[in-house]
Amino acid sequence: TATVKRLGARIDEGSQTLLLIASLPKAEGLLGGMSGTAQFAEFK
Repeated sequence: TATVKRLGARIDEGSQTLLLIASLPKAEGLLGGMSGTAQFAEFK
């Protein structure tokens, strides 16, 4: 499980993406600067 640290201020209209900075406690095999996708649980 990751913890969101920061969100970017803008959403890219073309790709519908945004910058998200997170910390991952178990990040074996990951290197700084890598990109990926995320899924979020619905917040109630």
